[in-house]
Amino acid sequence: MKKIYKKLKRTNKASKGNGIYNRDCLRKLQLIQLDILKTIDSFCKENNLTYYLAEGTLLGAIRHQGFIPWDDDTDIVMPREDYDRFVKLFGKQEINNCLLLNETTYEKYHIIFSKVITTKNTGFINTIDNFPEKYQGPFVDVFPLDQGIAVESEKRRIKIRKYRDMLLLKVKYIKANSKRRKVYKILSYFYSFKKLHSKLRKLVTFYNGKAETGYWVNFASSYPPKQETFPKDAFGEPKMVKFEGYLFPVPRNSDLILKTMYGNYMQLPPVGKRMAKHSFKYVGGEEVLSEEE
Repeated sequence: MKKIYKKLKRTNKASKGNGIYNRDCLRKLQLIQLDILKTIDSFCKENNLTYYLAEGTLLGAIRHQGFIPWDDDTDIVMPREDYDRFVKLFGKQEINNCLLLNETTYEKYHIIFSKVITTKNTGFINTIDNFPEKYQGPFVDVFPLDQGIAVESEKRRIKIRKYRDMLLLKVKYIKANSKRRKVYKILSYFYSFKKLHSKLRKLVTFYNGKAETGYWVNFASSYPPKQETFPKDAFGEPKMVKFEGYLFPVPRNSDLILKTMYGNYMQLPPVGKRMAKHSFKYVGGEEVLSEEE
């Protein structure tokens, strides 16, 4: 992996800027993520944990029966109770060449959801997240679902955004390019990563364990809460759908969830917007999966 990591600064025909544009490389990345997803699926079945395909991965499952052709990441969601059990049970062990990355396994973690990362020498490098070398490979994002209300209060939404930005500013993931962020950057010097994660967990889990609200919210998403707030019964008992030839769980009412997030989700975006949005670079490797694996 060290040799691959050192190649990052070299020019490579299969990469452009910080992201991927070569279709073959993108497909290789998708297959690696599929392999990670299968590991997660097996782990969840063994431990009786509930999860659902989410975000663009759910959209891909429903609209394409697999990855969106130009998508380069994989997302799942879990109810908070299952999410916390998943984090505790997975821990710091390596399972089928996969590691869990979050604030419990890396003290300078700057986001409020987990990642399951492959340790294989895939040749793909994460060029935007400043993680230790062993966490530089392709991953699957794992988001928690917390109880919420139909319309989140502006005050609480701003507090969550504030502490999330402070985490991001601490690792220079975002720039202090506004008056508000400049203030947050100064404040971030007085908060440890652990303290910020503690404050955020208290905020996003505020309604958990209290009177039933009937809604679940993915507060860790990059989308605003109004696009990530769903009736709890829209998830329900997972149903299985085909994704890249394998069966994976999706929410019972995926249509409602996708309409809330994307509107007319069955309509393809303009050709000019069909591009990978994340930041992996392919620098060569020996363990990249093929279509047959």
